[in-house]
Amino acid sequence: FRYMIGRKLIDNFSQDELIEHAFLVSGLFYGGEVLLQTMKEREQIAELYSIAGGKAAHSGAFEEAAEYFRKGINLLPPDHWQQDSLYSISHQLYNCLAEMECCLGNTSEVDQLCTKILENSRSLQDQMRAYDTQIYSLSYRNEMNEAVRLGLDVLGKLGEPVPRRVGTFINIRELITTRRMLKRLTWEDVLRLRPLRKWKKAA
Repeated sequence: FRYMIGRKLIDNFSQDELIEHAFLVSGLFYGGEVLLQTMKEREQIAELYSIAGGKAAHSGAFEEAAEYFRKGINLLPPDHWQQDSLYSISHQLYNCLAEMECCLGNTSEVDQLCTKILENSRSLQDQMRAYDTQIYSLSYRNEMNEAVRLGLDVLGKLGEPVPRRVGTFINIRELITTRRMLKRLTWEDVLRLRPLRKWKKAA
């Protein structure tokens, strides 16, 4: 009966209404996922759990949010990363769950989820969110050297290599380079510079 009501609401609600009432609608399917017959239905409810999890996360209910994201992942088929239609929701659910586990201090879960994301992401840009979560998690564990090492590795992949050891020569060289770049610019020119548009630089 709850499934039928939930199905009716999904069919009749607009996207904005689904977002507004995500807790209500998702609650009607909670525990009754076995009734979902088609992959389209399972994908639809996985997206609904993603919305509800996001709302829970924004209210600070991290455990509740993690459970929503976990249930969404469980609705996906084993090959969901390889399916073009499921790649985006897979990415969203895994990243969100990794972030919630990081907030909850569940470091081993963070490592497992981030590894899965990095292995299945199709581009460096798609990996960036998982790298951010890994760095936060390492910092939380007070593994600062590992956090810095990972950060430097990611900067190298972004085309911004940073020397592991910085001496006087490198400092002077970078200072001279920066001064040359700014030599012909006034403060007004600097303030008028456009924001970075290349995601690799902005990352």
